[in-house]
Amino acid sequence: MQRHAKSTILPRYTPRNWWECDVCEITATGYMREFEIKTSRSDFKVDAQKMREVGRMIFGQGPRQMETKHDLLARGDPRGPSCFYFVTPAGLLQEHEIPLWAGLIEVRRAPGHSYPLDQIVKKAPRLHKQKADEGVRRGMLQVTYGRLHHVWWEQYHRFRDDRYVRERDRQRQGEPEYSI
Repeated sequence: MQRHAKSTILPRYTPRNWWECDVCEITATGYMREFEIKTSRSDFKVDAQKMREVGRMIFGQGPRQMETKHDLLARGDPRGPSCFYFVTPAGLLQEHEIPLWAGLIEVRRAPGHSYPLDQIVKKAPRLHKQKADEGVRRGMLQVTYGRLHHVWWEQYHRFRDDRYVRERDRQRQGEPEYSI
């Protein structure tokens, strides 16, 4: 974890004009890295087929074009990460199955450790040299704030509702009212 000490890291984040990332990282030097978590071989194979439509943004006008994330990564599209890793359980994939544009990190539970250990099996090549727009880091921080606010809001209302229910039950049972 020390190697990520000055990075901004967020799970399930979708940078502007890119695909959803299982884990997105903006390094201390400003480059975006993506970590795609795969737990099965079938998940790995299906992921390569994901497509989306582009080019018909305004009222469905214009030619219909399809693009895949893997094609964009192979071309080193600057909208995407400068490094891309697949993260899998140890032994799930072989190094030769990993595309040239990707790296592989294996995660295993080591005897005597309560946390998983990761090992870079194949280092990811640099796909491009363009640093991530500052808006990407700002967007990650805004999403983080939104997620934390949502958790706080749910906890606050759950506590408030639980307190209301307890107070109502006490009043029905004739117990004296008190505040917490």
